[in-house]
Amino acid sequence: AGEWLFGKSMANSDRHFILKNAIELDRFVYNHEARQRVRKELGIDDDVMVIGHVGRFHEQKNHSFILEIFSAIVQKEPKSLLLFVGDGELRGFITNQIHKLGLERKVIMTGVRSDVPDLLQAMDIFLFPSKYEGLGMAIIEAQAAGLPCIISDQIPEEVHVTDLVTSISLTDDASIWRDAILTAVNPDKRTAPYKALKDAGYDIKQTAEWLQSFYKKIFINSKR
Repeated sequence: AGEWLFGKSMANSDRHFILKNAIELDRFVYNHEARQRVRKELGIDDDVMVIGHVGRFHEQKNHSFILEIFSAIVQKEPKSLLLFVGDGELRGFITNQIHKLGLERKVIMTGVRSDVPDLLQAMDIFLFPSKYEGLGMAIIEAQAAGLPCIISDQIPEEVHVTDLVTSISLTDDASIWRDAILTAVNPDKRTAPYKALKDAGYDIKQTAEWLQSFYKKIFINSKR
């Protein structure tokens, strides 16, 4: 974007900065009590594997393929559940697909929620097969919650902040995605990659301090 707006010379100079779209990392750190509370609220038993997705119901997010993958998972792991968080113009279409696949008792659609950090705690793995993304902030948040993330190869490499992320081609069969999910999921081993995300520039406290300092410096220089 810097090159497009101002040219390569500016983008390669010390006057060009990249400020990460940071998050409140503390809110996403794994919390077992929150996991238990949210699962109870949603009626999810402790021994159920929860595959989660956060995103608006739009063609870009590839919800139809998520259902195809989940249908393959259910055949191998009956004690599994799909948790959709979000809303959008394709929600009705996806609801019809759920019925056609006979997955009504296996899919929960929460709609838009303000407690996404808590909902992430209730999940066991994060599935994000988008057809394209600018970055994919939901994946950053899922990593902050310690979730293994199975994502498409159409999502920028910059989202691979930790080793929790695995990319798979959208041309691969749903069974490939299923096997990757079943291999990656490990609810008994939930990591907390706080430092890795902070070092990568995704801690909003650190980012806010940098931005404040940046504007102060500009203000002081303008007064000289």
